[in-house]
Amino acid sequence: MIYTSGDPAADSYVSLAEADAYFASRVGASAWDPLSPGDKEKALLHACREMESFNYKEPKRTVAQALSFPTWRDVSVPARVKWAQCEQALHVSQNASTGGRSKAQQLAAQGVTSFKIGDHSQTFAGGGASAASVLAPAAYQYLAPFIASTGRLLDNFEESANPAGAWPLGN
Repeated sequence: MIYTSGDPAADSYVSLAEADAYFASRVGASAWDPLSPGDKEKALLHACREMESFNYKEPKRTVAQALSFPTWRDVSVPARVKWAQCEQALHVSQNASTGGRSKAQQLAAQGVTSFKIGDHSQTFAGGGASAASVLAPAAYQYLAPFIASTGRLLDNFEESANPAGAWPLGN
């Protein structure tokens, strides 16, 4: 797992040690402790891949970096992004049998807009695979300020739109 900020080979925003420290200070995270180090790394990598599937408001700091953060305004990865990855990793590990998705997220991803069972009902905003339907609620709360209204990332926009890697001013 490579978590160096801005590294062209990075595949995670947080190290296993950082994730363990985050969960050690979080109430209700006891499900993280019994996971093996290998399973924790798998969950962190899965969470990062899911986070990378969204289009963010700010461009990468450099075109060469593998991940979306830090952005051109940041020197390092914002704490909220690291916390989001930890929360998403916990969510993924708790829902491993369903590909990291809660039942509600599975329904929303299949296009279900609402359902009712007895006295309980739930309505999904927008349907489809929005950030709110893919990410754990806590992860979404941390990442929401960064996610662009266009939602999903289409391709390597930064590379095609800015081949010199000179965001935001150009050469």
